[in-house]
Amino acid sequence: MHTPWGESEEQQTYAKGITFYQTPSHGGFHVLPDQNAKIHTAWRREDGWYEEDCDWAIVAMTFPDLFDAEHVESARNTAKAWHPHAYMAVTGETLEPKDSFVLQRQLFAKKHADDWVVVAALSSKTRPGMVDCIAIKGGQGSHGPERRFLIPSEEYKPGQFGFVVPNGTYPYFDGPRPLWDDVSYVDPSPREAV
Repeated sequence: MHTPWGESEEQQTYAKGITFYQTPSHGGFHVLPDQNAKIHTAWRREDGWYEEDCDWAIVAMTFPDLFDAEHVESARNTAKAWHPHAYMAVTGETLEPKDSFVLQRQLFAKKHADDWVVVAALSSKTRPGMVDCIAIKGGQGSHGPERRFLIPSEEYKPGQFGFVVPNGTYPYFDGPRPLWDDVSYVDPSPREAV
């Protein structure tokens, strides 16, 4: 079977019209049209494909009788974290930012829309003790302008969604980007589970 992630190696049928496909790189559910029509329009995928990381929760919440209680609860948590707006539309529940990674990220983006947020950080061998940071106004996913900052390593402490460069604290520069063989990667925004 050809899937959006390549040719499947394994498959498991959950019910008529609901099959999970696994490929070497990824996997997910394929829900045929009759069953897919039962999925709420707020999060229905028109092509019937629901990937295994986040979208599987849509299938599990729509067809809870096909999953054990632990998986249904996990699906609720996954849907809250990654599909909060659709989750609220489907369930009628109200979520707070603390309930959802996506809502937290959206709140961060709104709060820092006019700030320089680091999207890439490199430790340079030629500048010991400094982190060469590439920041974008508004941060990851923004289409704002880009600037580079040199930040002392001991001061570079990124939060869940990145390091916000305080205004006027570090000078920016537009010099050439460092050579890749002269750097080691520093994660600009460690991810934490919600």
